[in-house]
Amino acid sequence: MSKSEKVTIASAVMVFACFCWTLLATENGDRIESSARRSYVFATFLKSDDIRLQIMGDTEVVLTGTVSEWSHRALAEEASGATPRVYFVFSQV
Repeated sequence: MSKSEKVTIASAVMVFACFCWTLLATENGDRIESSARRSYVFATFLKSDDIRLQIMGDTEVVLTGTVSEWSHRALAEEASGATPRVYFVFSQV
């Protein structure tokens, strides 16, 4: 196998790995968001608030939007942080 064939195969493998990683990150982000939205706190106390969750990478959540009461901000932060695989919550609420 020539050097150019090895480089081509290595490049193809790297592109495939990046594609799979992107799909996995998107799937994990969807899981994190749906898990947070299904939580008791979101379903009960935050259902009338306009809170958007943006998943950054696999472990970070950025909260944006508005809440009807100041205490709901803390509830949203705690509920998002309690979601599995979330290590950082950045609140811009």
